[in-house]
Amino acid sequence: MQKVVVDMQNALFADAISTALKKFNSDFDVYQSEKPDKTAELCFYVQADILFMEVTLRGEWRSA
Repeated sequence: MQKVVVDMQNALFADAISTALKKFNSDFDVYQSEKPDKTAELCFYVQADILFMEVTLRGEWRSA
């Protein structure tokens, strides 16, 4: 099982990415980060193999 962490500004986009990953490969175990400053801790805690992260120059990160 590969562990994937998703860190996106838009919660709907993060949900869509998570769903697509699970449908693409049921061997993916997907975790969504609540806040960008907690992403590294989450990756370490779950021992993530892959990190999908949105990088922007502006705008506030929002959680749903």
